[in-house]
Amino acid sequence: MRRSCIFIASLVLVAFCSVVGSDWSQCKCCFSFSNARLPVQQVESCHTTNLLCNMNGSQGPEKCCFSFTNARIPLKQIESYYTTHLQCNMNAVIFIIRAQREICTNPTEKWVRRLMKMVDNQNMKQMTEAGSVDSA
Repeated sequence: MRRSCIFIASLVLVAFCSVVGSDWSQCKCCFSFSNARLPVQQVESCHTTNLLCNMNGSQGPEKCCFSFTNARIPLKQIESYYTTHLQCNMNAVIFIIRAQREICTNPTEKWVRRLMKMVDNQNMKQMTEAGSVDSA
């Protein structure tokens, strides 16, 4: 009896320890699962994972944002940006900065839209300059 209690407690510990959170959001996903039955007396609480969490082999968005930064990002730090997938709960613009970090921003914010235009203009300028060098 004692060994089975230790075994069940270990399984519960492994199940809870396999729940991880990323540094860019409050989302929690499980990456491993247990089929062991748990006695009701040992369950203190029950939580569901976010619907956007993918199981291995499933299709879905690679990256979704669950919160936005309020910090303004200097243009000189930005390498590029992209928008999140339509399956994400929140529309977001993700800026990739020089340190290869991705920063989630709210596309309805005026400063975000202005920054997107500035990045687009900067990229267009670089492409036209590269084209004029190639043709010379």
